Amino acid sequence: MFLLDRLLLAAPIAGFKFVLRTIANVADQELADDETKVMTDVRALHVRFEAGELTETEFRELEAPLMERWRALRRRALGLE
Repeated sequence: MFLLDRLLLAAPIAGFKFVLRTIANVADQELADDETKVMTDVRALHVRFEAGELTETEFRELEAPLMERWRALRRRALGLE
């Protein structure tokens, strides 16, 4: 009887925990991918600036929102938000 009770109660809970862990892992991976993409965009801006394609003002205007996005992603990743 106890074995049957344990199977009937524990299996759904274990399955639910698995689903929650999977969702958390996917969310963490997407967060890391977003951070990588933002930093790739910042590096591309630096290359364009170094090549003379952008003025310093244009560079700063384009870089500011990317850096703010990166900071927000870092705060979220570190659990500060």
